[in-house]
Amino acid sequence: MRFQEALNFLEEIRKIGGFTEKEVSLLKQPQAVHRAEIVLDDWGPDSQKYPAFRIQYNNARGPYKGGIRFHPDVSEEEVTALAFWMAIKTGRLLWARGCSQNPASFFSISPCCFTPHLQGSV
Repeated sequence: MRFQEALNFLEEIRKIGGFTEKEVSLLKQPQAVHRAEIVLDDWGPDSQKYPAFRIQYNNARGPYKGGIRFHPDVSEEEVTALAFWMAIKTGRLLWARGCSQNPASFFSISPCCFTPHLQGSV
């Protein structure tokens, strides 16, 4: 997932949802980006270095949601896109503490309503 794809999505929902440019501009970039390098076995000649990123996208709806990754194949753009989608998902569903709580407790909808073979069983 490229971050530009997330920004394209943001522009589409701006049009559909009637959001102002100011509202959308708050979501066009993360609030904080932390970069580091993790070194494993730095005492020997075969030390391995991994890029590490923590993207703190937006904390308007509660604690920061976002991404933290350290892997030789991960890019900052990938983690930024992940952080964007997490901020959108948790902000939209009002999960002030992310997915650590039971999301079913926020809704009074039975999953059976959306599963045809279970309709009427609850």
